[in-house]
Amino acid sequence: MTYRPRVSEVTVSSIGNYSAMGPDGLTTRIQTDRLWQYRFGIPLVLREKTLFGVQLKHTELAYQTLSLSGTNEPLYEKLDEGKLFNTGINLLYQRTLENSKQLILIGVSELASNEFSLNRFAGRHYISGMLTRKPNERVRWGYGGVVNYALGVWNVYPTLLYHRQLRDKWLLELNLPGNAQLRFHPDNKTHIIAKLAFDNWRYNVTDALQDGSGQFTLQRADIYGGLMLEKQLYDWLWLAGEVSYLSNLSFFVAEPGERLRNAVEEFKVDDSTQLKFSLFLVPPQKLWSGIKAR
Repeated sequence: MTYRPRVSEVTVSSIGNYSAMGPDGLTTRIQTDRLWQYRFGIPLVLREKTLFGVQLKHTELAYQTLSLSGTNEPLYEKLDEGKLFNTGINLLYQRTLENSKQLILIGVSELASNEFSLNRFAGRHYISGMLTRKPNERVRWGYGGVVNYALGVWNVYPTLLYHRQLRDKWLLELNLPGNAQLRFHPDNKTHIIAKLAFDNWRYNVTDALQDGSGQFTLQRADIYGGLMLEKQLYDWLWLAGEVSYLSNLSFFVAEPGERLRNAVEEFKVDDSTQLKFSLFLVPPQKLWSGIKAR
């Protein structure tokens, strides 16, 4: 049981009608928290045992807010004024080895900020490596690690992969620590996916606090569960819709290079519902079948 990966896509997600309370007790109603995401992938090397590709990406996050306390929260005033953006490049190298092994290397370099400012507290650089094995036709497992520099903060952690086909149309995918998915494919043109995932982002923001100016880091972490439907429109063109429930773990502003324990301001954010729609491209079936047959 296989499926074709997303190569290029346009995605819009929206979270709305939730509240955030700041440390000073000011409460803001977020009417719309909307994210647009664009990705464009190009395979540069497509050989018998080697795949190397590049993917350009750009995202824009915009807020529409309403003060519930009579006084506006300075952070959300700042977010209301403009957009947060993330633009960068993804690199993928995949090499098939002997004994059903596969080496996967991923590199990411991006700029995440509310202004186009090339400084070390607005950049994120990420390297991931994984070695997978396929002991039989129903199981693939692997292990690896990540080195991640994100806006002044270093993180190093292990990764684990375990994919198992449960029945003819059911596939369990564990990609830890990021996400777990249960896929049901009633036919080759329809995919239903239940997922549980961890989402974490950081943006560099300038002059975001009432009593402080300069560079700060805005960070949010959520855990969410959702259900997605993917439907083929044409051989290489697919449409997807997803609804998910988000439980916020943290939302805070910190000095560059600092973590939650040294937050300047921390916000209490309500749980919320997210809607997401995607239009995406996959490799044509003839090309994909040739790749899988190698």
